[in-house]
Amino acid sequence: MTPSPPEAFVQWVRNALAHLYDYPYLQTHPLADRCPEGGDARSRAQALRRILLECLDALAAQNGAPATEANRAYAVLTYHYVDGLAMGEIAQQLALSQRQTYREHEKGIKALASLLWDRLGLEQAAFPSQAEENVTPQADAAQEEVERLLQGAQYETLDLAQALDDALRLVAPLAQKRGLTWAVSAPRVPLQVWADRTLVRQILINLLGHALAWGCQGELRISLAPGDHALEMRLQGEATAAGTRPETMPASLQVNLAVARRLAEAQGGRLELDSGARWEARLLLPSVSRATILVIDDNADLITLVQRYLGAYPLTVTGCLDGRQALQLAGEQQPALILLDLMMPSLDGWDLLRQLKASPVTAGIPVIICSVLNQVEMAMSLGASDYVVKPVSQTELLQVLHRWLGPLSPQGQ
Repeated sequence: MTPSPPEAFVQWVRNALAHLYDYPYLQTHPLADRCPEGGDARSRAQALRRILLECLDALAAQNGAPATEANRAYAVLTYHYVDGLAMGEIAQQLALSQRQTYREHEKGIKALASLLWDRLGLEQAAFPSQAEENVTPQADAAQEEVERLLQGAQYETLDLAQALDDALRLVAPLAQKRGLTWAVSAPRVPLQVWADRTLVRQILINLLGHALAWGCQGELRISLAPGDHALEMRLQGEATAAGTRPETMPASLQVNLAVARRLAEAQGGRLELDSGARWEARLLLPSVSRATILVIDDNADLITLVQRYLGAYPLTVTGCLDGRQALQLAGEQQPALILLDLMMPSLDGWDLLRQLKASPVTAGIPVIICSVLNQVEMAMSLGASDYVVKPVSQTELLQVLHRWLGPLSPQGQ
């Protein structure tokens, strides 16, 4: 019997699924480095996403059709991570309680992790041991509460330094009682994340509470730094008195930490904790950035229409009327997605599609054909990722973007 993969690996799988459509994030994910395919970071990220989806399909094959009772875990994972449905919506879709939906979700995560573990041929010794989180009624209730919070999330451009200051003021009376102070270092530049203010504050309060429970005293060092795609907050503390160690951590505090992790992941972030010889935590949250969509069409009105359709979303739409210029622009911008017309003068969409897919600089960029022609099979054979027929509606456009960029929400909602 194949041993279960360590909890550290299961957490990696959970986190990678939460960023299934985020190629820049997957490029730096530890699982990407363990994929058998080599190549550059973009290629490894694409390979990781493909392997995750293949293991998801294999999970369905284990128990038959995805709609069967025996394979509800597959259905929950697919609805949540591939289709972008909230857990409450999935519960309604499958006629389950939210508690049962979360249990099926956890069952599916562990089954998928086992499949991926076997496929990658990894060894237990390569991962730190982590105690399994106890599944308690409190944990189930906390998961339901997290889902309710997420359904009401109000995303905005948030200053992470201000959010930290707010959390520190709330924790200050207890920290003073426990003999804990802090020193915050941050660059003199805006540190903006795209997140919900209440959820971020809850993450920070739970994290600071864990530091206090661990026994941190003296000075807690907190640093904030910008990265390519995420802002990093690092917290480091030393224990000068007996505190609660991981092996004796009460279940309630484990739940608090699990909630912080889930809230971070739900907002596209990650929370890592090392409470060994000293207490150290690392929180990553997505920086305010906008994925770029390049529209290549000789009709300026179409470019304007797409910009109007997507104006409320966290996307940057750039347009190009000339196919030859578009090749250079695609290489320079490295857009998240290209929307390409077929009938254009000089260099038409067919030639442009072939050249885009032939160049290693642009081959990995999904190309969506948007044309009055209905040549789906031909376009797919040349490397197109998807196809929409003009005239395209806003709903149709958002549906195809959903398939390649993941769920999109208007800014401020």
